[in-house]
Amino acid sequence: IEDVVEPLLRFLVPLVLAQPVGDHQRCMEEQLPVVNGVGTLVAEVQLLDMTEALKLEPTSFAAHLNRGVAYYMKKDLASARADFDRAIEFNPRSFAAHYERGMLRRDGGDLVGAIDDFTSAARENPKHAESIFQRGCIWHRLGRMDYAFLSFDRAVSVQARHAYAPYWRGLCLEEQGDTRAAFSDFCRAIALAPFFADAWNARARVRLFHGDLAGTIADATAAGVVGSPGSAFS
Repeated sequence: IEDVVEPLLRFLVPLVLAQPVGDHQRCMEEQLPVVNGVGTLVAEVQLLDMTEALKLEPTSFAAHLNRGVAYYMKKDLASARADFDRAIEFNPRSFAAHYERGMLRRDGGDLVGAIDDFTSAARENPKHAESIFQRGCIWHRLGRMDYAFLSFDRAVSVQARHAYAPYWRGLCLEEQGDTRAAFSDFCRAIALAPFFADAWNARARVRLFHGDLAGTIADATAAGVVGSPGSAFS
């Protein structure tokens, strides 16, 4: 086993150290991102700028959208929702406005409303993989694996380098009993995002199911290296 783990660690550690702190992807279980001092300053400046812009042009779709994002960063969800609603009122075909409102609805627990917005965003911009992916995450949470799989599968086809979509598609496949196809998706997710501990854990789980003890230990060790100590599969 040591012969497997040591080379793996030599491969992973430089990749982990090279990763930026934090991740721009907002997954289903995450809350609003914590905004540090710099982020708060950016949000404040954007809020002031867009408020001034709206005094000059009250029907500006872009100003409402950008001010909504600033409110969202500050976790003022009511004000953000009001601006996203106005942005969509002035530009109903804006995939960005629908996507941002979908994220806000998701974080606020309005899952059906979030699905509607993500669907609208994907309709207006069929290449926006993140809208399709987030819709799949909600379907997965609601227990609709059939709809979730279709969304994740489409997200993968739209953006081949989307690391999270194959992972979630793999979860659907695993739950359906197709562990070999799931294993392939988990491998793909790891190749695209070697720092993604959940993907290492998922592959470890499939390896254990098939009796590959050495591979299970190697993947679980990798999950512990790239994630928190408690993230290793056991």
